[in-house]
Amino acid sequence: MGAIALPELPIQAALPSLRAALASSTAAVLEAPPGAGKSTVVPLALLGEPWLGGRRIVMLEPRRLATRAVATRLAATLGEAVGRRVGYRMRLDLDPTPGDATRVSMPHPELFAAMRPGVVLLVDDGKVRLRVLEADRNGAEIEVVQGERLSDRKGVALPGAVIPMPALTPKDHQDLAF
Repeated sequence: MGAIALPELPIQAALPSLRAALASSTAAVLEAPPGAGKSTVVPLALLGEPWLGGRRIVMLEPRRLATRAVATRLAATLGEAVGRRVGYRMRLDLDPTPGDATRVSMPHPELFAAMRPGVVLLVDDGKVRLRVLEADRNGAEIEVVQGERLSDRKGVALPGAVIPMPALTPKDHQDLAF
């Protein structure tokens, strides 16, 4: 991976000691004031480190808005869309209450029955791609692979999955019996 043009922020001064600490340990504590670059510079600066060994850097942000903003900023710095090297997780579940940026109501238990880790969901004619990380009969933790916006009443496809439901619903049969 080539050098990444990182924004000039105060955290740059701490990067050599942080790299050294993480090369010899699996944890480090980094303290800096807001706006110093902890979220937007440090993860990108560490991407090419040999000790990372191709693994991911996982960041935890205290607020949903911060998570989306940081993911968008990191991806933009890399010259990519969110979902390539930088992404974020969401939850799909049966809860009928309106969702938000981290949770989406999907009232279709038959879809959860077909989900397994690694399965890709295509939403809105494939404009949004989601990868299942964990799933059970009530919901799934997913990773956004491609796309950023999702609105109500979009189709969901699980390519290659067998969904345990009839092709025609009782209403379809009723409509056909004119």
